[in-house]
Amino acid sequence: MLAWTQWSARNQWQRITQSLHTLQQQPDTWASLQANPEFLRLLGTYHQNFGRLEQAQKYYEAGFALAPASDALRQALLWLFIDSNDAVAIQRLLTVYEAQWSLSSAMHDSLAAAYQALSQPQAALQRYLTPHVAEHANDFLWGMNYADALEQNQQSDQAWRLRQHLLAQQGTLGRYTRAQARARWLTQEGLDTVQRIARTRLVLTQRPGDPALDVLRELLRLDRDAQGQYSNAAAETAIGWLQDAGEYGAERGFLYQQYARSHSLRSNRPLWADITLALAEDDKASAGQLLETFDQRLPRYDRVNAAVAVGDIRLAQSAAFETQDQQTDDDPLHLQLTENLLAFSDHVGVRTDYEQLGDLNEATHRALLHWAISPRLYFDLGFASVQRIKPSNNLAQNLPEEKIFSILAGWQRPTGLTTLRISQRHGYTDTTPILLTHDQRIDNRLSWYAEIGRQLPTTESLALRLVGMKDSASLSLRYQLSRLDRLTFTQALERYHLQTGVSVGSGRHTTVEYTHTYRQDAPLVDVGAFWSTHSYSRRTDLGGQGLRAAQRILPPGADAPAADFYLPENFQFYGLQLSTNMRFEEDYTRALRPFAMVSLTGHSQLGAGYGLRLGMAGNVLGPDHLSLSWGMDKSGPASLGSTRSLSLAYRLHF
Repeated sequence: MLAWTQWSARNQWQRITQSLHTLQQQPDTWASLQANPEFLRLLGTYHQNFGRLEQAQKYYEAGFALAPASDALRQALLWLFIDSNDAVAIQRLLTVYEAQWSLSSAMHDSLAAAYQALSQPQAALQRYLTPHVAEHANDFLWGMNYADALEQNQQSDQAWRLRQHLLAQQGTLGRYTRAQARARWLTQEGLDTVQRIARTRLVLTQRPGDPALDVLRELLRLDRDAQGQYSNAAAETAIGWLQDAGEYGAERGFLYQQYARSHSLRSNRPLWADITLALAEDDKASAGQLLETFDQRLPRYDRVNAAVAVGDIRLAQSAAFETQDQQTDDDPLHLQLTENLLAFSDHVGVRTDYEQLGDLNEATHRALLHWAISPRLYFDLGFASVQRIKPSNNLAQNLPEEKIFSILAGWQRPTGLTTLRISQRHGYTDTTPILLTHDQRIDNRLSWYAEIGRQLPTTESLALRLVGMKDSASLSLRYQLSRLDRLTFTQALERYHLQTGVSVGSGRHTTVEYTHTYRQDAPLVDVGAFWSTHSYSRRTDLGGQGLRAAQRILPPGADAPAADFYLPENFQFYGLQLSTNMRFEEDYTRALRPFAMVSLTGHSQLGAGYGLRLGMAGNVLGPDHLSLSWGMDKSGPASLGSTRSLSLAYRLHF
């Protein structure tokens, strides 16, 4: 027993293997050892080291049955499940034994680690860590673990200050007596620690190039075992740095190099790294597999995000809700719960838009009822009223007004979204717009979006806006160049008609857009560039219907319309764009957030132009969304000269 204890402490597992073979050849001795709880614990530790988790669990549980009051066996069971990411087993132990085990202060660190493994750091801090801060004031390792728990609980500033304090203490010997310093530092392990701290402090002080990268290199160079493998702590430090730097390809390679060839439990591949990598690369297949395999073992935020990624909104809601009991002050988790509850909820919305479109002012009022049948199926019932006000003498006194009734069905799947909208439009004449769309993800980087429609409203010109419609087919390809860069190519073919059915021509449109996401957390910042070309083929002989439609919108006595009355000249449109927080114009946000977009544009027919959009969005009652925005542009793609707009929208979830 003494030998096994010493060999286990020194990781001399080969000696234990030899001893084990000898003991198994002595039936009487082996049988007597099976009744010794401490031997069963050591035997479980031996199997756990080689990754034989089921055998380790069998021996730990046998020892625990013999000595249920043994803190060593209690800790062994807990750490086995913690190291193997078995959240279900951890929860089961806590449910049955926590009240009893918590009476022993020796168990508090292990119980805290169990709650940290369950991604419930608030319980770990309140129950088992914070009450012991004073007695561990000079314990570097305990203090670093306490800092980790603080950071896991979104108390990053406190964690950072504590780590700075602990590292400063490690760099000095003043708090030790000479005898204590000699005992602590004048050993091979102590000298290695002093050397590592000294080198790291030197790199931090000199700061050549990227100090974070240099510190990482130094730590990895020093922190290797006899086989050349990095320790778990060093490996996870490198993984964290690669994630912060956005080097996900390098992280994937490092994970393979460090963990794929090792079967030792000591080198268990970190689950948090795998799920972060899958979510960052939008790898829905990997995220779904990890969610299905580990579920509750995933970190609390990642579990919710993984469920959202694969379209399982019900699971996302449940995952966020279940953790609220333990994480009562967790604002990010509360926001996740709110967003996912609202993502699948019935709601009503109203919106008013007032636009100055060159020679025309237009007021549009909309109302919407969204019916969430299931997380994968929803229906929208909509109504819109469009009123036209003549601001100049270039248009007729009374312009066609419109009323539009619509119904939309949406079908969401893990890899795509399909929608069908059917409307009844009462304007210049009565028409029935129909639009079918499909958004499909092919892999982690590539996706496509297609739509096909008939008798759709069109904004190619002011005349078509009032009396026209179009049939349209388009295809977009989106390629994610990197985590932050996206390229989109769109090709569209359109045929233009008067609402009476007379064809006025056709159009071909090609658009290329590049977007770089400078910041992914609020405030979101996107920088982009775009280029498009628009070519039209006109029908010059429109007959009596074309003339009557023109007379409907032109003032009395106006000249006969020119050939480009309904369709503009061919043109190219291009520019640069900067935006921030634009998603919050539609997406729910608890805080009041400003959003803005500014662009510098070029129009081959109208010359240089610009676009500006400013707004604010937030909630009023809690489960609602209010947004107000104002915009203006000059020489835009609609070829209307200068335009201005004012929008007010409100949505209430129930």
